[in-house]
Amino acid sequence: MNNGIAVYKGSDFIDPEWIAKGLVIYTRSTDRPFVIESIGRYGLNCSVVMVTYLNMHATADAQPFTRWYLEESLLLKMFYTKNETYNLPNDRTR
Repeated sequence: MNNGIAVYKGSDFIDPEWIAKGLVIYTRSTDRPFVIESIGRYGLNCSVVMVTYLNMHATADAQPFTRWYLEESLLLKMFYTKNETYNLPNDRTR
């Protein structure tokens, strides 16, 4: 896995080849920051790539670092990056 970050030239779309732990992503609708915690596969269909991510700030309905799960293809449509990383501790549980 590469630890770098890349974006498509001339846009802020996330390159799926560079999705990695610690990549900071932002929702397109609210500009709220999240950080990618891990990448895995859906248990009932291993061809579906899933991304686990955490909100970096408290929201009206979730504490900071609440864990969220989304299919990679949807995440790529709903989020963008500003080429930032965040150093996640190894023991982040919630």
